Amino acid sequence: MRPDAQALATIGHAYYRQGFFEAAADYWHEALARDLPSVDAARVHDGLGKMAARRGRPGDAVPAFRHAMALIPQEEHVVRATIGMRSAIALAMAGRQDQAFREARQLLKEAKGRVPEAIYGVLLANLAAMQTDYGYYELALKNLEQAWECFGPVEQDRYGYAVGVNWGTSLLELGMAAAAREKFRAALSCATGNDIRAVNGLAHIALKDGQWQEMRAWGDRAFQTMWVSLMGFETEELADLTQVLGQMGLALGNGRLATRFLDLSQTLYGRLERWTRWRDINELIQQSESMGRPTNVTPTEVDLERFAVLLEGRLAQELVGAAVHATVELRNQVCRTVAARLGWSQERMDHLTYVSRLADLGLSVTGEPKAYTGLASLVYYQQHPAMSVKLLERLGLPPEVLCGILDHHERWDGEGFPAGKQGEEIAEMAQVFSVGDRYAELALSRSMPHRQVLKQLREDAGKSLPPKMVTQLEDSFARLLETQ
Repeated sequence: MRPDAQALATIGHAYYRQGFFEAAADYWHEALARDLPSVDAARVHDGLGKMAARRGRPGDAVPAFRHAMALIPQEEHVVRATIGMRSAIALAMAGRQDQAFREARQLLKEAKGRVPEAIYGVLLANLAAMQTDYGYYELALKNLEQAWECFGPVEQDRYGYAVGVNWGTSLLELGMAAAAREKFRAALSCATGNDIRAVNGLAHIALKDGQWQEMRAWGDRAFQTMWVSLMGFETEELADLTQVLGQMGLALGNGRLATRFLDLSQTLYGRLERWTRWRDINELIQQSESMGRPTNVTPTEVDLERFAVLLEGRLAQELVGAAVHATVELRNQVCRTVAARLGWSQERMDHLTYVSRLADLGLSVTGEPKAYTGLASLVYYQQHPAMSVKLLERLGLPPEVLCGILDHHERWDGEGFPAGKQGEEIAEMAQVFSVGDRYAELALSRSMPHRQVLKQLREDAGKSLPPKMVTQLEDSFARLLETQ
């Protein structure tokens, strides 16, 4: 029996909650093409907007949020305010900051007295976050203070990290380092995941105060965070991370290392159009370039030098593939889904994440295949798995990670490269990778709907793809829906 529009929308929401945005979009678009009630259609458009924003397409997110708003009754003040703020944030992300701030202020004016105080505080905190991002620090402080007064204990615990980081950043930029330190420390006490922005703020304060031991301690913490979330940072987080590691290089007295990371940080802040931060980094680079490099290099500095290779490779890879971050994250998610179905241990799942995120590092050397026209050039491109291994072999990664990376372009039928392996000759991690990589390629690079992607994977099973892994992925998607 063919599912009705509401059933399709429900399936889409189930996929969205699990982070499979492209699968969700497939069902949502079909639901919208049928007779979907207005309330349900609004929720679908809102979901499509959130998905587009998460995938780095704010220009697509704005009209989706607009569609949602048009379908929501005027008396639904909380829902309208929430989606309206998402639309304002997407506008800012799309480079339309003036319009974003106008709409956010109007939204707050309309919401005042019509939404619960805690919700009003969340709206204020979101406006303050935008103001912090674009350098309106005094306005951000006023809104953060007001937001905090609106929160009860539950909201203070839930939003304490985000509010504390923006509060600390604004205070720091206004020259109030002592107060900023207090807010960053308070933010850390609320952190439940990635805490790199608070760590970066505390490292920056320690550097300004000349507290080198404290600076090194925060640098060490950032370094550990880096390995836990290897290559999984968003651009802003990566900019913060490279800044704190550059500052760590300064604390170690290694000007060459500091300059290497600070150059990366400046590049990233430039991409984000965070010019105040960009100028701050420029001052640090001048300091690092006058420092030189110590004669005796510590093991920590050696590790930092190695990680710099990965970061530089990632940035170079993004230059040849603009959507690389979204592709890598979707590929990793699909691979881990298959691995979970196979019953792999957490350690092996983590190893698989390294393969998913690092396999194409060699493309920073060889370039993408579309850049090649002649046979000799294509042969050069086909060496990128070996190039990836060569770049990574100094890092002491587990052998099965390097084997998975080396085999990640082998095909089940033996028509792949670089060695032409076939069937079970191919490393198991590379077998899982091949299914995740193909799914991500079809869903993102070719914009193929989820169900059509699965159909294509079935056709590829036994040819380019291992049949067992394709079956495991299909079973995983089916089981996901059964548990909803």
